[in-house]
Amino acid sequence: MIDDIIHEIAHSIEEMYGHGIYDDGAIEREFLGKRRRLYAELEANDYEPPKELQYKTDFSQKIDDYLYEDVTYDAMWHFVGGLFPSPYAATSIREYFARGFEEYVMDNKKELKSICPLLYKKIKALHSMEEQ
Repeated sequence: MIDDIIHEIAHSIEEMYGHGIYDDGAIEREFLGKRRRLYAELEANDYEPPKELQYKTDFSQKIDDYLYEDVTYDAMWHFVGGLFPSPYAATSIREYFARGFEEYVMDNKKELKSICPLLYKKIKALHSMEEQ
């Protein structure tokens, strides 16, 4: 339950500081690079991912349904390890940010920094702003 609260706080922070989070394009580039690798991995394992998985950053019901229902989150864990903080983080850039924020707050900073270095850097900068 605590992780759900942290996740929703992340979305609130994103609403307040979205320009500082996304305007330089760094998180978008990192996210889309991971999405392209996920797409290739799914194809290599005989899945048929929607083409927009490679370039769409906003929420898409088609992508969400595909990952959740066709691939399933249980199977997704095999594809997202070392790439995304969780299967859900692959659904959109906003969920990527929120799941990364959860990891940071829940003190999984080292792993987050390892797999999502640009996201980690942004969240750390937000955290530093709070301390000032």
